[in-house]
Amino acid sequence: QREITIYEGILAGGYDEEFLLRRADRFRQLGLFELALADIDFALENNPESAELFLRRGVILHSAGQYPDAVDSFTDALEIEPSAIGFFN
Repeated sequence: QREITIYEGILAGGYDEEFLLRRADRFRQLGLFELALADIDFALENNPESAELFLRRGVILHSAGQYPDAVDSFTDALEIEPSAIGFFN
């Protein structure tokens, strides 16, 4: 519950992509995949052409065991930035 309150407060305060990326990664590490995805999805609303955001979304989905959705996000990243293939090496 506390995380949601903090999340709502941050959203009310504005958009900071770097903060959202760091927080999403921490949520992922804690197994809070829904909160991690919420941060990444919010960032994608503001920056829909970011290959990095789609890569991070794929990592979160993979960590959550949602493999088909992870593949979709990785594919989206590669469509935006073909050189993102280096992420997989």
